[in-house]
Amino acid sequence: MLFYERDYLRLSELEVGTLQALESLAMGLGAIGFGMVTRNIQALRLWQWTVGFSILASLVRMLLHDTQSAPLVHVCSGLLGIFATLGTLEVIARACPVGLEATTYTLLISVSNLTRGLGLAEGAWLYDRGMELSMIALVGALTASLGWFLIPLMRQELP
Repeated sequence: MLFYERDYLRLSELEVGTLQALESLAMGLGAIGFGMVTRNIQALRLWQWTVGFSILASLVRMLLHDTQSAPLVHVCSGLLGIFATLGTLEVIARACPVGLEATTYTLLISVSNLTRGLGLAEGAWLYDRGMELSMIALVGALTASLGWFLIPLMRQELP
C-alpha cells in the first residue's frame, strides 16, 4: 500500500501518514465496537464473521484508485481489519484447552503471524512483478476465503 500510494497516487509522506492515522483511529473505534458487539457470540459464528471481515478488508482495497478514495478505503480497511484480527484472537483464546492456555495460544498466534507475514510477502512479490493493486487485493480475498474450509473442523462446543 505504501508503495502504491507513494508511487502511483503520488501522495506525500504527510498524506500517507495522515491516511495511516485515519486507519488507526478507525481500528481503535472498531476495537471498541468489537468488544460491544461480540460478547455473546458463539466461537463458530464469530469465526464465520471473522473470515467474512477478512475477505471484505481485502476487497475494499480494490476501491483505492485516487486520492479521493484513499481516506474511505483506509477507514473501511481499519474497521474491517480490526474486526478480523480481534475475531481471530478471540476464537484462538476460546479454543485453548484448560491447563495449556499459554502454550496453545502461543502456537496458534505464531501460526497466525506466520500466515500474515507470508501474505504480506506474497503481495509485495506480486506488486514487484507488476500486478495491479486491485488484483493483489483479489488474491488476498481469495486467500482469506480459505478460512471457510476451517469452519467444519471447528468443534461445535466452543463457547
